[in-house]
Amino acid sequence: MIKLYEKNGQTLGMEFERDEKIIKKFGGSTDMGNVSHVLTHNSSGVSYWFRFSSHTKGFTVAAGDETAQLTHFLQLRQWQWQQSNIYTDPTLLTKIREEFE
Repeated sequence: MIKLYEKNGQTLGMEFERDEKIIKKFGGSTDMGNVSHVLTHNSSGVSYWFRFSSHTKGFTVAAGDETAQLTHFLQLRQWQWQQSNIYTDPTLLTKIREEFE
């Protein structure tokens, strides 16, 4: 599922962080962490250049920035596209389930 997310996101011009240190420090979400052990899940975020962890005052301020709004809009478009891919290609859901297990 994440490969499809990145593929569609790159087509929309989204850039993805590759630095493992930054991803480990600012990526992920504890509130979705438990859910992601049971269900496949993509979690939204703001551009990593803000360098704030989720659920902090800095994140709240950064999320209101115009650049963050564009990031959220692109994520919404990407998720819609991803769902369309899954609904129109029956083999994708099977692949996603197999990867998850």
